[in-house]
Amino acid sequence: MLLTDKEEVIIATIATTGYLPRAMVMAKSVKKHMPETKVIVCIVEEKIPQHTNGLSAYFDKVILAKNLGFPTFINLSFNIINSKGLMHVKPNYYFIY
Repeated sequence: MLLTDKEEVIIATIATTGYLPRAMVMAKSVKKHMPETKVIVCIVEEKIPQHTNGLSAYFDKVILAKNLGFPTFINLSFNIINSKGLMHVKPNYYFIY
């Protein structure tokens, strides 16, 4: 598929703090091979971890999943293991973008 000048590519991913380095590697690769592409990360944590300064070097937008506004997020996402918590967020996150 060829994109026209008016079309924009956006790649979105979801990560917990533990998976954030993988998301950063993916974003770096995307920016290297597709520099005009926007990369968005949704972090499934209570707050953006302090040790992750410099996320803007990798991502065009950083979102906290809890701020997406869908019901029961806190109850479900933080009471189950990370991979299942991410699966709970995905349908809501991709629907918004």
